[in-house]
Amino acid sequence: NVPVDITAMAAEGYQFTTWSVTAGATVPQGVINNPIATVTLTADATVTANFSPLVATAEMTMAIDPADSGTTSPGDGTHTVVVATPQTIIATAAAGYHFVRWSITDGSALGDPNSATTTATLAADATVTAHFDANIVNVVLTMAPVTGGTTNPGGGDYNVPSGEAQDITATNSEGYTFANWEVTGDGTIADVSSANTQVTLTGNATVTAIFTEVVVNVTLTMAVNPTEGGSTDPGVGNYT
Repeated sequence: NVPVDITAMAAEGYQFTTWSVTAGATVPQGVINNPIATVTLTADATVTANFSPLVATAEMTMAIDPADSGTTSPGDGTHTVVVATPQTIIATAAAGYHFVRWSITDGSALGDPNSATTTATLAADATVTAHFDANIVNVVLTMAPVTGGTTNPGGGDYNVPSGEAQDITATNSEGYTFANWEVTGDGTIADVSSANTQVTLTGNATVTAIFTEVVVNVTLTMAVNPTEGGSTDPGVGNYT
């Protein structure tokens, strides 16, 4: 038996993987994947150093915007992937949200950023973000018809997003003044005493502008002529 020390040296862009031998040579299993080993010859034999191209990897960080609005596959966090190899990515919206788009940091590419299921191809470490938006739930804002003025929006029914403040304005007619707002149903008015304010609905609601008539005071003067000639009801004098 003849022991021979052998060494494998990878060229740039390659890595050593294993030794292989023909009959007449043995390499201990414990070092068959070691570039420095000893082969024992019992006869003529061929010893081959096997190499493979280096596989470049990068870190793909999955993120969700806004937080808790959905999930991704691979899950949020950092994953090691092969550079220049498309990776399948999937976005799933949480209840009350819908998928909008993907984004990725510079130097890498997305297959279709508008598709919930697509691919990400990394050239280097990159962050891939799934963007979601909250679903819009519409409710009915009813502006009640009024006497003594107008409102903006005018009287009628309007579909508005739940939870989003809506501007409302009351304008009094001549001889009236704005008093306050009233709301019935699932609505809240920011300032019920202000003619220009906002209402926020979480369900259907009716909003009414209340106007009051302006009272104009005048003076009534009662008199008799001649003074001894009689009396009046109300009596002689000034009345407001």
